[in-house]
Order: sequence, then C-alpha cells, then structure tokens
Amino acid sequence: GVEVVTFDPADSGDDKARCYREGNIIRRVDTMSSGLVNDATDWALDLALDFKPDWFVWDVGGIGAGLRRQISDSLGPKRISLFEFNNAGEVDQPDSVYDRVDSYIQGANKTNREAFENLRAQKYWEIRNRLVSFDSAMGTSDLAKLRAELCSIPKVPNKAQKIQLMSKKDMKEKLKIPSPNRADAVVMSFNSKFQPVG
Repeated sequence: GVEVVTFDPADSGDDKARCYREGNIIRRVDTMSSGLVNDATDWALDLALDFKPDWFVWDVGGIGAGLRRQISDSLGPKRISLFEFNNAGEVDQPDSVYDRVDSYIQGANKTNREAFENLRAQKYWEIRNRLVSFDSAMGTSDLAKLRAELCSIPKVPNKAQKIQLMSKKDMKEKLKIPSPNRADAVVMSFNSKFQPVG
C-alpha cells in the first residue's frame, strides 16, 4: 500500500505531531512538546527520510504555511511527493457523491462539496467510517491518547446542513480540550491523491 508521512506543526505552543501510514495501517504517531517549529519540521522530515514514503503531507494552515521551502529543499531530491493539507480548504473529490447513508446529512446523493464544510470535516468523517488499523507497537499509552483525540472533536450545527467540526480554538476555549494534533496527523494521511495508480 501507499506510504505517507504527515506533520502537524501546531500553533500556540501545542504539541507538534507526525504520523507514518503504510496502506491502511497507522504504524506510528509521535508528538514533540518543545522546540521551535523549524526543529520540529526537521524531526518530521527525519521520519520521512527514514521510511522514504510515497508522500509527505503537512498542515499549511497557520504556522505551516512558511515551511514549504524547508520541506521541499529537504525532500524534493528524494522523489517523495509533497502535499499541502489545508484544513479549511476545499474537500477531496468535491463532485463525487458522498454515498454513505448518514443521519447527519439531510437529503440523498449529496456531493462531497454539499456534505462537508471543509477538508478537515471530510477527513475526520472518513476516519469515522473506514476500517483503519493501528500498530500495537505504538504502545497502549500512545494508542489511548490517540483514541481520546480522535473521539473528542464535537460536531457543530451548520446552517447549510453540512458536516462541520468545532474549531481547535473553540475546543480549547469552550471545552478546555487541547488541540488534537495526533488525530490531525492521522486524518491528514488519507486523501484520494495518495492512492496507488493502476
């Protein structure tokens, strides 16, 4: 299966996170709690250089927007494809029909564009609906933390009847829930562009 390394550089002093996916198996998810964003980027790039994945993906919202040159200088010559994940960006495969019968969506045969507010909501919903394996070598403590993050993000009402998740800012301020950077690193690893061709 396709191999993907993802990196969530995080803002506001939150933990940075990186993830390695092989096919449908999440092999590892790590966090880094200290250091500058460029140091954390090197830390994530080290994982990519170790595993030589097909894709390296990072969150370009906020602080991640300024990392393009550092990442492309490091990985460009290595034949690793780069993908900029924008949480607030357009959904993946916008004109494809979202074909799951889902009580959260009013009406049948809506496209992905009609069903999801943004790419973040779509990818979290896909993780909710798909079979994903988590490598037990990550350890029970890390798996428990990852599970807690994946299960803690509330859905919020949307006037257009789209699936929308609570923003990280609102999670912190209203619910005192820390930023789910491990979970973000996992959901960024799934995108139609990463599927093997042929």
